Amino acid sequence: MRGLISWFAHNGVAANLLMAVIIVMGAVTIPELKKQIFPEYAVDLVTVSVDFRGGTPEEIEETVCIRIEEEIQDLDGIKKISSTAAEGNGTVTVEVAPGYDSRRLLDDVKSRVDSIDTFPDETEKPVVRELLNRRQVINVSISGNTDEKTLKRLAEQVRDEIIDLPGITQAQMVNARDYEISIEVSEDALRRHNLTFDFVAQRVRRFSLDLPGGSLKTETGDILLLTKGQAYVGQDFKKLPLLTKPDGTKLYLEDVATVVDGFTDTDEWAFFNGKPSMMVSVYRVGDQNAITVSETIHDYVEQAHARMPEGIAIEIWKDDASFLRGRIDLLLRNAASGLVLVFIVLALFLRMQLAFWVTIGIPISFLGALALMPLYGGSINMVSLFSMILVLGIVVDDAIVVGESIFTEQQHGNPGVEGAVRGTQTVGIPVIFGVLTTMAAFSPMLFLPGYMGNIWGVIPLAVIPALLFSLIESQLVLPHHLSGKRAPKDIGRSPNLLVRMWRAFFGFFDWALQWFIRNIYGPALRGMLNWRYVTMAVAVATLMLTLGLVGGGFLEFTFFPQVEADYVIGTVTFPLETPATVTERAIKKMQAAAERLQQEMDASSGEKAFRHVLATVGNQPLTRESRENAGERSPDGGGSHIGEIGIELAPSESRTISSGDLANRWRDLTGSIPGAVELKFTADLLAGASDIDFQLRGRDTKELRQVADKLKAKLAEYPGVYDITDSFRGGKPEVKLALNSKGEALGLTLQDLANQVRQGFYGEEAQRIQRGRDDIRVMVRYPREERSSLGDLESMRIRTPSGNEVPFSTVAEASLGRGFAKIRRVDRERVINVTADVDASQTNE
Repeated sequence: MRGLISWFAHNGVAANLLMAVIIVMGAVTIPELKKQIFPEYAVDLVTVSVDFRGGTPEEIEETVCIRIEEEIQDLDGIKKISSTAAEGNGTVTVEVAPGYDSRRLLDDVKSRVDSIDTFPDETEKPVVRELLNRRQVINVSISGNTDEKTLKRLAEQVRDEIIDLPGITQAQMVNARDYEISIEVSEDALRRHNLTFDFVAQRVRRFSLDLPGGSLKTETGDILLLTKGQAYVGQDFKKLPLLTKPDGTKLYLEDVATVVDGFTDTDEWAFFNGKPSMMVSVYRVGDQNAITVSETIHDYVEQAHARMPEGIAIEIWKDDASFLRGRIDLLLRNAASGLVLVFIVLALFLRMQLAFWVTIGIPISFLGALALMPLYGGSINMVSLFSMILVLGIVVDDAIVVGESIFTEQQHGNPGVEGAVRGTQTVGIPVIFGVLTTMAAFSPMLFLPGYMGNIWGVIPLAVIPALLFSLIESQLVLPHHLSGKRAPKDIGRSPNLLVRMWRAFFGFFDWALQWFIRNIYGPALRGMLNWRYVTMAVAVATLMLTLGLVGGGFLEFTFFPQVEADYVIGTVTFPLETPATVTERAIKKMQAAAERLQQEMDASSGEKAFRHVLATVGNQPLTRESRENAGERSPDGGGSHIGEIGIELAPSESRTISSGDLANRWRDLTGSIPGAVELKFTADLLAGASDIDFQLRGRDTKELRQVADKLKAKLAEYPGVYDITDSFRGGKPEVKLALNSKGEALGLTLQDLANQVRQGFYGEEAQRIQRGRDDIRVMVRYPREERSSLGDLESMRIRTPSGNEVPFSTVAEASLGRGFAKIRRVDRERVINVTADVDASQTNE
């Protein structure tokens, strides 16, 4: 190493060329680097999703989840199998074992699932895919006081235009219900015309179709034959013939049914700034730049304002790229202030040339680190930027030590290149090992497993290259630049007054530093060396005091600190059977409290803290996104029992009150909500996991609940443990049907009973049509008003094989019960999680 240092110090061209190569490599790489909010990583999860519309969690667990688990459980490359059975859907998630090819496992799982032929007939085709990690960048809101169809049509237009923009490939609509055509036949109409749901569905299938008929081989050429009669809109379905009476009159579908060309029968809607709204979410994929995507959408929205109909607003919502811009600005500000401070301190106490070249080492180190990022798939993201801010104060240390050593050598009579070489070699070993030990301190993060390893592994990949290039610059480039041909003291007396004043100014600081060394630092150092045992005792006592502060809880330890976001989220959750009207009333109460909070802010500080407010019923999009960012891959689905309000705040630098304080005040103004099982207000960027999380596994849910209750009671005995809960939630009330002896005597089967009840209350899928980009179901069922109470079930008529009608209560028995909201399984057993949070000020256990 000594020979290499000497060679570069004597060969200025090589030193300058090395510096130029590092600078050019970094400068060329920066424009090509990916810019994203969070780092990308391989999720290594394969999911199998099966829709079973109308199915209960228990039914889906038994007929879907367990069958998939048993079919794939012996495949190589599986680390863990988990599944979730919810109303209408079953999802099995396979975690890939480390080092195994996820694409190969995907093919194996797909092959096994495709071989299952025992799924219920009502299930959709299983969807097997590798879970990809994609990040949402920005949202576009389309809002206005208009009907749902108009709003969705405008949102679809915006989505299509966004996808056509250069540099954007993925955008999707959210809080928008799917289209559906509902053919609603009342029980009276069925009885009056002696019809059944099966008959109506079959007539729709037979009269609404397009069917190729081959071709005619004529002498002049082929002529294609085609039957065209597919209905695509509600008006077309109304005109379909249903039957012809003996007198020749025709009965059309509109004569016996109400055809509703609308949306699926789900409760989900959103209001943006108080107006009905639909969202278009834009994602960054591949090597796309998050900041570029954001800027493109901002430009598009600005231009699209003029094209929107009167009363329709198009606005930006939740631009996550703003966080990335903020971190980049923070890094640049810190780098600039660091450069200035380093330059000033070194210039005052050493010399101008040394200050300049040591300061230049900071950007050289970062440019070198950026140049290496493409080699390991790195990117500019919030974590890597945090890492660079963290290492900013470290990369300059070795250059300062080397520069000061060279300065000292040259002051002691070794000018020029020889002084630079000797000064560098004198501190070479401690500088090199100092940098290596810092690298070693960060390197364990490279080997962290799982999701946290994917996130924290970015830090050493940014820090270690920066330290490496800092070491290269200080050992191979800096010595040549500090190898002046004359000694620093050999400056003579200048006749120029300004030069003499300049030298006197800096000479004062040099004198002050020397005085401090001679009169304070030197004597103190000699005293510590003479009383070395006392010095060691003080050092050990300081270490023990520090450990005591940590162990005693005076110095709090936080594994994952809360990061304030520029938005506040309020969520409410009711029991699963709660209708949307109750949830909507709760959302309006929370929204009224938010309006009072905004008025308080306007009155107290005059600042407009709120930018936009998004209220949703039937979904919690912001909470779901926050959980996904924190690594949770099975967020809760939607339903009429949940709601959320998201408030976008002004940037933190323009506010005098924190988002956390705003969330607390909003909670106070809202108060309690009767009937709600959960009411939460948060202002964190990431939804972190609970402090305590136990997972109980077994085959019997009753036993699991008993153990969970005992565990919760035990946790409650510990001081400082709060918000103790478990993951079990009771489902909606259920009416379980069975066929009685009278029904059997009439020739009915349990399948006949189940099919007729499902047709009436859920619906019979007559056909599925493709209308533009939308896949639309055509459903035959009772009208909404005839499937809204238990009395409607009692008044239903069951058709026997002979064609007669009998009351439901005559042939069937019904028993009330309650099922599960959701059934979670891990490695083929049911699980319940018991979670709690800990107040660190009350306990350290």
